[in-house]
Amino acid sequence: MTRNRFGWALLAAVLSFIPGLSTGQLACPSSGVTFSVTGPAPVPAELVGLAPTRGVDGVGFNSLLEAPLRISPGIDSVDDACAALPAGIFAGAIALVRRGVCSFTTKVNNASAAGAIAVIIANTNSGQLSALVPGTTIPAFTVTQPEGNALRDFGQTNPGTATARLISCTDVFPPDPPSGVSVSALAGTATVSFTAPASNGGAAITSYTVTCTSSDGGAAGTTTGTSSPIAVTGLTVGKTYTCAVTATNGAGTGSASAGVTPFVMQAPQPIPTLSEWVMTLLAGLIGIATFGSLRRRVF
Repeated sequence: MTRNRFGWALLAAVLSFIPGLSTGQLACPSSGVTFSVTGPAPVPAELVGLAPTRGVDGVGFNSLLEAPLRISPGIDSVDDACAALPAGIFAGAIALVRRGVCSFTTKVNNASAAGAIAVIIANTNSGQLSALVPGTTIPAFTVTQPEGNALRDFGQTNPGTATARLISCTDVFPPDPPSGVSVSALAGTATVSFTAPASNGGAAITSYTVTCTSSDGGAAGTTTGTSSPIAVTGLTVGKTYTCAVTATNGAGTGSASAGVTPFVMQAPQPIPTLSEWVMTLLAGLIGIATFGSLRRRVF
């Protein structure tokens, strides 16, 4: 979330909290893909880190996909997804359908027409299944019958809220967003501190970029550096700003961090001149002398 690679590190972190499992037991599956249910919590341990089989002669998959998990209404029938499905039933989701009496291509294409962006096909027995899916336009994978049943049960228990993640764990991705962003601002300079991303995407981070933008007409500023903190100069005193940070590796630039709470760029505090220091000192001495004189008169 290794993602050797982006999400794989996250997966390892999740599994590290499951009794009996440790990150040392993790390895990228031979298929190069892992599939996990991500919510709502609690997610059963058996639904984290599944190793689905890639569809044969279908669309390739070397990315990370996070989306709602939707269960086919005919998941327990032999002709599940063999006919057109209700429009939009899988809109923007990973669809779970069941193996049955029609071709795998038909099932995947019907799910795609109903809005699915990927399809998981549950086998009708406990073994692994290699599905031929030529002529399809979205990624397709298969899981065993027990895995499919567990996914079905979770999805039906959490209709409309179940989510899942597909990860190609043999590829490098842009880093996660940096976190813990804070700013110290004075005299047109915002000094931005941050914490490195939870995952570097499977490759070393080469740079960080801080961008500060104004909501009321101040000059924007961007600075790139290799570590925290990074100073952004040339900002407008008296204007309101937010700053965000991105991380970059060999695969590209990741998403921006959450912006810091808006702040107003403060003007520099004037430094007293020598004569001002002398006048202040003299005023203090006169005050002390006057106070002493008054005490002698009173007492």
